[in-house]
Amino acid sequence: MINKKRLRKFWKWFKIIALIYIMIGVALYFLQDKFIFHPKKLPADYEYKFDVPFRQIDLAVTEEKNLSIVQFTVPDSIRRGIVLYFHGNRENINRYAPFAKNFTRNNYEVWMIDYPGYGKSTGKEKRKFCTKML
Repeated sequence: MINKKRLRKFWKWFKIIALIYIMIGVALYFLQDKFIFHPKKLPADYEYKFDVPFRQIDLAVTEEKNLSIVQFTVPDSIRRGIVLYFHGNRENINRYAPFAKNFTRNNYEVWMIDYPGYGKSTGKEKRKFCTKML
């Protein structure tokens, strides 16, 4: 038979550990955007320099938000398709642009989009907006 005093002590420590665990979980939930997103903004007048022919497009999403899109082009006569490239959660298009060569040399056009708050895109990065955008 388990001693009642030991059982009470066990439950006391169990409650303390459970409370700490819940508090850490709540803190991580509310701070997850800081851990997940690592944007690097660029000034609006920043000029991209890439080895591959490209065209920059600014797409107005709302009055406050626009998305910066870079279209890495190939001649229409040899284009085999289009790749819509959503980059990772760090920095901006400059970091991921070298990967476009892998597609353009095989005659695929590449469209890279900066999320809100990244690169030249305006607005604030939010997981909900990015999910809705997809």
